[in-house]
Amino acid sequence: MKKTVLTLLATVAVCVVVALLILRLFNTQKINPCSPATSNAYAAFSDSLSQNLNWPDDLDITVFSGPNLTPSPASLGVAPTGDVYVGVDMQGSLGKEMGRGKIVRLVDCNNDGILDSSTIFAEVDNPRGILPMGDKVFVLYTTFSAEDSLATGQDLVVFEDKNGDGVADGSPQPLIEGIGNPNYIQSRGTDHATNGIQFGIDGWIYISVG
Repeated sequence: MKKTVLTLLATVAVCVVVALLILRLFNTQKINPCSPATSNAYAAFSDSLSQNLNWPDDLDITVFSGPNLTPSPASLGVAPTGDVYVGVDMQGSLGKEMGRGKIVRLVDCNNDGILDSSTIFAEVDNPRGILPMGDKVFVLYTTFSAEDSLATGQDLVVFEDKNGDGVADGSPQPLIEGIGNPNYIQSRGTDHATNGIQFGIDGWIYISVG
């Protein structure tokens, strides 16, 4: 009987700790001031795609963003709040220049599937992995030398947005530097370099390397 009671108490304690951790996570999420869009700026895109691609009538697809905000998307990350972070890479498939990448945050503040606001979260080259979590955004991107403008590898960094305004607070904190082979990135570009990061259930970040 005593052993059963102790086991029950231990189970309850674990559940309480887990609940507190979940509440703490969600309490760190910034609540976006809601200013819903008065119209869907991409309704015409949705109608055009639906007519040309012959989607089933009962399949409801709405275009959330267009080339004016997110041209050449190369990576995507969605926060628990529903905010969408798009890694824009204007290099094309074989581009090797610096200064042509950024991360755009897209917000649907009232959950109606229509984009309400957007911000440029950060400007980084070849954003190829994005993981939003609380007020932090983990990013995998290509680094370049300031001297000769040649790629030096890829870094895994974390940006912070403490005030939730959709713009990173200053420079990122590096976690792992010099991932990948700079020779291949310099000769071919980042399209076949290290792409993609993901959280595992163990809390570690996993990187896809090919």
